[in-house]
Amino acid sequence: MGSSQSHPSWQQSRYITRMEASPQTSALQPTSSAATPDAALTKGDEPPPQLYRVESFSDKFIRKFSSQPLVPIGCVATAYFLASGIKSFRDRDPIRSQKMMRARVGAQFVTIMIFIGYLGYEQLDFRLAPAYQDKKKREQQQQQQQSD
Repeated sequence: MGSSQSHPSWQQSRYITRMEASPQTSALQPTSSAATPDAALTKGDEPPPQLYRVESFSDKFIRKFSSQPLVPIGCVATAYFLASGIKSFRDRDPIRSQKMMRARVGAQFVTIMIFIGYLGYEQLDFRLAPAYQDKKKREQQQQQQQSD
């Protein structure tokens, strides 16, 4: 059929290695698996990658809601205006139905603008010369490692 590398087993597919996880992703959290002791590694070998636990839906919802609380609130407001507009349409109240549909469009616009605002805010870097500061920080860390 195929090699074992092309079709990972169930246990392997439930975990993501550090190499596969992007550095910006905070959704993955390390597991408490025991790593190979450094003494068992030969010179030049790297330790195996650390395994990460896949985040559940409820954990992700709580994390996202706490970091961006206005987006789910905007989604709920949009859903309310949509449901109210549909109910008004069903009740044959065209004036209220039209107002609710306009409010729905406005709520959608505000929600999308808030979402874009959160994305833009996360990308802002107020440091002066960030590349220079990052290089200096790496150099200091290397000097500390060499002195230890």
